[in-house]
Amino acid sequence: MIVDTFLYFNEKELVELRIKYLDRIVDLFVVIEANVTHQGKSKEWNFEKLLKNELKEFSDKINYHKLEIDV
Repeated sequence: MIVDTFLYFNEKELVELRIKYLDRIVDLFVVIEANVTHQGKSKEWNFEKLLKNELKEFSDKINYHKLEIDV
């Protein structure tokens, strides 16, 4: 089994390209999104909307995790 895992911030176009390009090779995508930026600022959950819309056809291969960090 081949697993691709990555952190997601808000790089919508990059994640779409990555998943579409690697779809035939990768068995499972693990995506982790935090509720804060690398600078410690609060942010919205962005990937959830993308998963329900643009990446819906790949949702069975995507394991999405929300990481809540107390600042």
